[in-house]
Amino acid sequence: LSIFIILIMVTLSVLAVKKFPTARIFLEKIFLKLPLFGRLYQAFFVSHILKSVGTLISSETNLVEALEITISAVPSVLFKRALENAKEKISHGSQLSLALSSEAGLFPKISLNLLSIGERTGSLPAVCEQIANIYNGQFESDIETASKMIEPALMIALGLSVGFIAISIITPIYEITSNVRR
Repeated sequence: LSIFIILIMVTLSVLAVKKFPTARIFLEKIFLKLPLFGRLYQAFFVSHILKSVGTLISSETNLVEALEITISAVPSVLFKRALENAKEKISHGSQLSLALSSEAGLFPKISLNLLSIGERTGSLPAVCEQIANIYNGQFESDIETASKMIEPALMIALGLSVGFIAISIITPIYEITSNVRR
């Protein structure tokens, strides 16, 4: 019965996330605050966004159009809204680093500082690519760390399940053999 209730709750949560963007934003904000997974989530999207923007700018696309294209490619509602707000600010004359800095900690300060330097020096596409490569490397490193952290827990769970199966098989055999002797 409890498994059935959990399945219903998970199903309703998934439907709520798909139906209501505010529910998805709430869930994404919670996910960003998780210790290791928040860093993974942020590194993945920062890398993805800046790689797209850098590539588009280097191919002679203006920044507003590059952000529009990137917005359509980003699956995160939270980052999508941040990029839409940044696009609006940039269309009114703001710099990319300043427009992204107003987005409540979604983009790390170091990446915003590097973007600012890239804007001042005129090498924004190259800086975007470099930042994307840094966060892509961080993402891969964090994935490796997470897998190393999960590995012992999986080994313990596997050992417990094998032990449970062994006891489940041996106990009836023991009971049958003890009844046969009487």
